[in-house]
Amino acid sequence: MGVEVSAVVTVKHRSGEASLLPDQAHELRAELARKIALSVGSEEIRATDIPGLTLGRRTATTAPCSMTYEPSVIFIAQGRKRVELGRNIFICDESRFLLTSLDLPVVSRVIEASEAVPCLAL
Repeated sequence: MGVEVSAVVTVKHRSGEASLLPDQAHELRAELARKIALSVGSEEIRATDIPGLTLGRRTATTAPCSMTYEPSVIFIAQGRKRVELGRNIFICDESRFLLTSLDLPVVSRVIEASEAVPCLAL
């Protein structure tokens, strides 16, 4: 799998913060979802040529599953995932990602996915 780098146009707000325009962000997420879907094909999980980069695809919701998240970033390009850490609940979707800096025991499940619109993650 090759890696493609693209330039992103940003807009500076009066506060000085730069951000994507809403349409640009949506288009970039949709393009990422298409690339993940193309790379994964019909598999659920696919390791890439890039060490540590794994792509995932789920076509249905899943039951809660206990696991340990290693230090990582989880980005959902399409769909939604719920991660429970003790009493804390984190929802990962197109607008929220999960960053962990140490091993964490979690209960995780896909809460939004279908054949027509699978949950796609990296």
